[in-house]
Amino acid sequence: FAQVGHNTDAQHLHAGVNFFEYLQEKFPSLPKISIDYAVMERAARVLAPTTQDVRDIATFVGYDDANYFVKVFRAEYGMTPSAYRVLHGT
Repeated sequence: FAQVGHNTDAQHLHAGVNFFEYLQEKFPSLPKISIDYAVMERAARVLAPTTQDVRDIATFVGYDDANYFVKVFRAEYGMTPSAYRVLHGT
């Protein structure tokens, strides 16, 4: 995947681009597990430098259910998105 900076992530967040859908369109042959990992990685990159609401970030990366997003994020990173932000925020 091409590296995308924090500014571009934030611009997409405000533009309402759904990252999960973007990846599915751009890379239709990728296994779902790869897309899920990329989505969580993007969520982590967006979380750290912003104060954007976790629900908005969940929607941005393709999760309609913020509670499920938190569950998946915790399984991947071992902490909630809010805890991740506190630990890795700028």
